[in-house]
Amino acid sequence: GDTVTIATALRLSCNIPFAELAVDLGDDAIRAEAEKYGFNTQFSMPLQSTASTYPDAPNAPQTALSGFGQGDVRATPLQMAMVSAGIANGGLVMNPRMIDRVIRPDLSVASEGSSSEFGRALETDIAAQMVSMMTANVQDGAASNARIDGVPVAGKT
Repeated sequence: GDTVTIATALRLSCNIPFAELAVDLGDDAIRAEAEKYGFNTQFSMPLQSTASTYPDAPNAPQTALSGFGQGDVRATPLQMAMVSAGIANGGLVMNPRMIDRVIRPDLSVASEGSSSEFGRALETDIAAQMVSMMTANVQDGAASNARIDGVPVAGKT
């Protein structure tokens, strides 16, 4: 019932503030941010991935649900790994790759995979704030079951 900060809402996994924020920001803004992380994009690595999707033209209640990842938002495990890694990587989202290197029978390297940027989802200072909030979520929030003694862990339920 209280008004809370985004940090508190994230730490306690309060959906209502995120629903209200999504409605205030609007569907187009939420979709644009989701697409910065690769939503609505299919990746090939060399396997073809299924695209995670943010819905087209949701109404206000559907937009509210999308504010905390529910409703018609569909995300693959690969997509959520890209979101988490992008935040941890200072806001820079990388294209997924499946192969680090191919080794010949004589153990020499036949080829190596290369990293490539998908794009910038967040400015570095905002990404650092997100990491801090996600770390607090694991330290003493809704994701506290993910704690590992002696290791800083960031996460979201």
